Amino acid sequence: MSVGRGIDHWGNNPGDSLTDTLDAVDSSLDRLLASDPIYWDVKQKKTVLAWLEKVEARQAALRLRVLASAGDIAAETGDKDASAWMRAELLVDKGTARTQIKLAAGVATYELVADALATGDVSQVKARVITKALADIGTNPVATTEDLALAEKLLVDYATRLTANELRIIGKRILAEIDPARFEDAEAKALLAEEERAHQRTALRIWDNHDGTVGFDGVLPASVGYRFKTQVEAWAQPRKQQLVEKGSPLPPWGRLMGQGFARLLETIDPDALPRHGGDATTVNVVISLDDLRKDLGTATLGFDDVNGPRSQRPRRGRWPATPRSSPGSSAPTARSSTRDVRAGSSNPSSARRSGYSRSAAGQRGATCRRSGATRTTWTHGQQVGRPI
Repeated sequence: MSVGRGIDHWGNNPGDSLTDTLDAVDSSLDRLLASDPIYWDVKQKKTVLAWLEKVEARQAALRLRVLASAGDIAAETGDKDASAWMRAELLVDKGTARTQIKLAAGVATYELVADALATGDVSQVKARVITKALADIGTNPVATTEDLALAEKLLVDYATRLTANELRIIGKRILAEIDPARFEDAEAKALLAEEERAHQRTALRIWDNHDGTVGFDGVLPASVGYRFKTQVEAWAQPRKQQLVEKGSPLPPWGRLMGQGFARLLETIDPDALPRHGGDATTVNVVISLDDLRKDLGTATLGFDDVNGPRSQRPRRGRWPATPRSSPGSSAPTARSSTRDVRAGSSNPSSARRSGYSRSAAGQRGATCRRSGATRTTWTHGQQVGRPI
């Protein structure tokens, strides 16, 4: 590896010493890679992993320092920054390169963050979290320079004890920790704004995979998403316990969660759903019209093969289905429950409340029968018994 061997008149360029140092690092890595970790004991593996974590942070600090002073590379290539050279020579995506250059500029701004990264006490991911939090504080009109300096000190200290995600949460409310009396109202407004943004981003998309499954994805507010997760896990966990008790191998947790979600839907009371023009579950039963009339007590609504349009009351018994026929068709219309409609019932309100009302009443008249009515479609059988 060579980084240039020109004569150094001013003592500013590393010259040969830099090349020797990089070669020494390469040699050390070669010796480590030549050893097979399978023969290491637990203590050695822990030592190497801890050392690599620190070395990665220090390596990131060196790279960010070089990128922060890489303006001459951009000047040589005639670009805005060094990202074009990184794309051409190092095959680094331009977006990734510019993200690193931006982080380099941020770390160079905060001395404590740069020092912690150089010593390996803070990883590059945590450094990015800290610089973003400090940048937000810098744009806060209420925060002062002293607040910014104290926030940097606290966040660097927290970074040695917290994960990156925990540090991100702390960074959002670090000002309230510095001076609760002064920043409490600002934090409350920030939380309200965050909740509002979460509701605006709420979305759910469902599609048919055409292989017997349905796919979906979406974004939910945290308050809704965690409740959903807890309820699905409540149904997934008993299935796991049953498999453990039987000694069966456990399927992937994602499959258990999917089965728990399906079970959760089965427990929802259809009568508690809003009246939205459909049934919670629709079961389609295909049976010949002759067999249905021969074996069951039935009624015909709408078109009759022999007598044409007519309506007939059911005989004594229950309706397992509401048949409808048209010329050349013998497909009955299914009902969700046989207990909703009883034969011989003449109470229109009970029919309105049942799942029968949407199917059967929609066959008698597809639109509102009242003179001057503007409703053109059925919703939930609101016109059974009397037109409204």
